[in-house]
Amino acid sequence: MNVFSPIQDTERREHAEARRGPSARGMSGAVLRVGLLMDHPSPHMVAFLDALARCNECAVHVIYFRASAPERSWGAPPGALPYRIAVPTTNAPFAKVQAVLRAMAALRADIWVVNARYSAAETWLAIRWLNAMGHPWVYMNEPPRPRRLLWGALKEIAIRYLLRRAAGVIGMGEEATRRMAALAKPATPATSVPYYIDLDPFLRLPRSEPAKPVRFLTVAQMIRRKGIDVLRDACARLPPAGWTLTLVGAGPQRDRLEQAFRKHWGPEQVRFLGDIPYDERAKIFAEHHVFVFPSRWDGWGMAPVEAMAAGLPVIATDQTMSMRDFLRDGDNGYRVPSGDPDALAERMGHFIADPHHISAMRQAGRAALAGYQADAGAERFVSFLSRFVRRRSAAIDGAPTWNALTETPGRARHIRRGVRALAKRAVIDAATTLQRQARPHGDRILVYHLVLGEDRARFDAHLAFLRDHFRLVTMSELLEGRAQNNGTPRVAITFDDGFRVQMADALDLLQKHGAKATFFVPTGFIELESEPGLAADYSLRAHHYGRPLAAMTVDDLRDLQRLGHEIGSHGVSHLSMSAVAEPLAHQEAGTSRARLTNWLGHAPAGFAYPYGHAVSSVGDPAAWVAAAGYRYAVTLRRGPVLGDASRMRLPREHVEGNWRVRDLRYFLSR
Repeated sequence: MNVFSPIQDTERREHAEARRGPSARGMSGAVLRVGLLMDHPSPHMVAFLDALARCNECAVHVIYFRASAPERSWGAPPGALPYRIAVPTTNAPFAKVQAVLRAMAALRADIWVVNARYSAAETWLAIRWLNAMGHPWVYMNEPPRPRRLLWGALKEIAIRYLLRRAAGVIGMGEEATRRMAALAKPATPATSVPYYIDLDPFLRLPRSEPAKPVRFLTVAQMIRRKGIDVLRDACARLPPAGWTLTLVGAGPQRDRLEQAFRKHWGPEQVRFLGDIPYDERAKIFAEHHVFVFPSRWDGWGMAPVEAMAAGLPVIATDQTMSMRDFLRDGDNGYRVPSGDPDALAERMGHFIADPHHISAMRQAGRAALAGYQADAGAERFVSFLSRFVRRRSAAIDGAPTWNALTETPGRARHIRRGVRALAKRAVIDAATTLQRQARPHGDRILVYHLVLGEDRARFDAHLAFLRDHFRLVTMSELLEGRAQNNGTPRVAITFDDGFRVQMADALDLLQKHGAKATFFVPTGFIELESEPGLAADYSLRAHHYGRPLAAMTVDDLRDLQRLGHEIGSHGVSHLSMSAVAEPLAHQEAGTSRARLTNWLGHAPAGFAYPYGHAVSSVGDPAAWVAAAGYRYAVTLRRGPVLGDASRMRLPREHVEGNWRVRDLRYFLSR
């Protein structure tokens, strides 16, 4: 039974040009999928990543090059976004690069963000891969540190080369954005998204009235770049009394610096506390009056931001990039030249002489951070990236064919795919020859994606073969009393993705053989039935084929239900459950179920994991799907449906309409 009218049959071969551009949700009004490359987890990024996890406009998956930062003791929280640590346990450079590229190749993303050191080999090879594959990408980082002579020139050449191949630039702060945009191509889009951390513990700190002695605080690594030696020289210019200094941090210069301070001041005036746990930093700020940050260079500088939130005036150098955004000289602190102990001593002496300036600057510092919200940064990030997601529309010339739908642009990739396909075919041919007489066994769930006109004869043969060896049942019938089935094995046929072409030859042959199937549809695709251009974009983004396919309509779903077939959910935006945060996963499962309930008059029983992915680094997708109210869920893991199989992770055999019957027998006999 072909439910297409002659006019509809013609329409499915046509593809209109898109009538509107990308929305804030990316192409086709769908969720924007972002691949984010980072060196390692960092507490400086957790608040921002968690804000992205709460954002239902995007699905961000993080690939960390390694598990933690070298020579850092601040911890490595990965945040609430799904993530993967790419680097294996081996230290072999080639193995590290391979691991990164494998992780990238496994992720479907509309756009990539590279937030990794430009000096790392993994960064350069990742960028080379992105350019070779034609994926748009944006570079996100701190500005490069200014250096002199040959090394500085080489560094600028390298960063300029990198930035001129990026589609856009995201700087960690306004000054970073300005400096990086100056090195990129003219008119390259750029925006600022600084580091974010949770400042609530600092903002909640009570403040006592300032009094003598004025208690100065420095929190920094004990390395030359942080300028602690400059601070020592500045302290030597201060009056002998009326102040104390506390230094928090560790590093290779800790012992030498402490010895240098001890020549002039005892521990009652200058204290070295070493490292303290990251989540205990706030209480250190509560015990002090003024924060001093003598850094020679900081691409951002989080500690001065924490100090402002804690109500401390900040004295920072002009090479501290975060203070370019927040410090207003003379209002909430002072900016001094880097490496100038006289200027630093003058500003410290200002507070020693008149501590009441501290109270006046306290509120101004906290007020400067009013717009410093991770959620605002996430919104800016998503809005900026959406502009780079180009609409990918294509015209369908005549009826789609299997070869046209599966071909991949690019000669090299086409050759590689062809070689892999031939090798796989040779293996299967050898196996099917050996197993020609093997008998299919076990209850099975099959999943098809496409049955085209040219596949009609083979799909007809599939159904005849299945009727000879199995009892054809629906998903509901398969799950009812499956443990008690001791006779002929059963098979349930399912179709994924909601392509309207499934309403033609596939449906006709199912009716001919009296078979009932379950159709798992992504509701976001179905909702674009009146927008062929946007539906085409959706199809190209979400599915594996090189050309777009039209979506089923709501009336098609009702027709299928009237004919005795079952309808299940395939999510809203066809997002992998391995690549979404928990809030978005709940939205995908719950919203699609509500849509289908509204269209069909009853709630769907089943859910098909997009791409078959039912594992996540940030939770249990099976629990998420069950919480949405589904009674079962299917994966793409092969094998029979055993009596003790989890209803929320049922196996399915992937099949396609153009397979030979011998190929089908091979997989059902394993």
